[in-house]
Amino acid sequence: MTEDFDNGPRRTGLMLVTAVMLGAFLFSTVGYRLLRDKMKKPTPPVDATADSAAFTRIVSLAPSTTETLYALGLGDRIVGVTDFCNYPPEARDKTRVGALLRPGYERIIELKPDLVLALPEYVKGKDDLFRLGLNIEMVNNKSVADVLDCISRVGQLCGVAESAKLLRDQTVNRLSTIRQKSAAAGRRPRVLAAIGRTVGQRGLAEVYVCGAGSFHDELIGLAGGANAVALDDYPMLSAEGIMRIDPDVIIDLIPEPGDDAAAETYGADWKALPSLSAVRNDRVYVLGGDHVLIPGPRFVQVVEDLAELLHGAGEGTDE
Repeated sequence: MTEDFDNGPRRTGLMLVTAVMLGAFLFSTVGYRLLRDKMKKPTPPVDATADSAAFTRIVSLAPSTTETLYALGLGDRIVGVTDFCNYPPEARDKTRVGALLRPGYERIIELKPDLVLALPEYVKGKDDLFRLGLNIEMVNNKSVADVLDCISRVGQLCGVAESAKLLRDQTVNRLSTIRQKSAAAGRRPRVLAAIGRTVGQRGLAEVYVCGAGSFHDELIGLAGGANAVALDDYPMLSAEGIMRIDPDVIIDLIPEPGDDAAAETYGADWKALPSLSAVRNDRVYVLGGDHVLIPGPRFVQVVEDLAELLHGAGEGTDE
């Protein structure tokens, strides 16, 4: 299948990845010298022509890159991960180096990595990290094309290009199958995907949703749906705003298991808006799991799950 995923500009807006300062210590003169002195010698920036198979001590500064490394069979090369890297379960046994956008750089240096994988959100400190001797490679995860490119890039850097190609091809083939099934279903339902809100209030106030141009907007489209939210990124909507949109389908995306208990708890709040088409037609769902909010190689599972909700046997009809 020919890949045609758009790799154009994407806005960053996932609720769990909020921009924070890198910390005054790193940029202070004394702090910088203390960290620099821990390194025997600086490592040059990653060069695609280098002997990349030599990278055997990798620090991953994002859950998505950690999952990519494990998906390519490189788990034994990982020496450090962030506090949010919990998949696969083996990742929890790796040394923790701090939060997503505020990692502990002294701890990273003590691990003596020969490669650090990070997201562009860290770009403000990139030059300082180079001067500290860290060999840092920036990879994007704002779109499906980004995730596929990240798989290829990590495979190239770590000498497993064939494994990366296989994983990428398998992912693209799964997406092709979803597209064919969704096209056969015909109509594209209008979807509101909620990504964060207060739960258990028997009502709705501030609901963060997946807007136009977001990563999940792309997943909804691949699954055969149409995003009902025209606002960009991950905006917050009031109950009145949701009623004006009146989506055909409502899906709560949660990091916890989307079991019957979760469906009952999350679904109860939407009953406060009985006039919504999705509520009237019993098309309010919960999609849960630790993969749902991470733009990594498991995104294709999210697309498959969304397609099942949108076009599966449980699809309702208008009253």
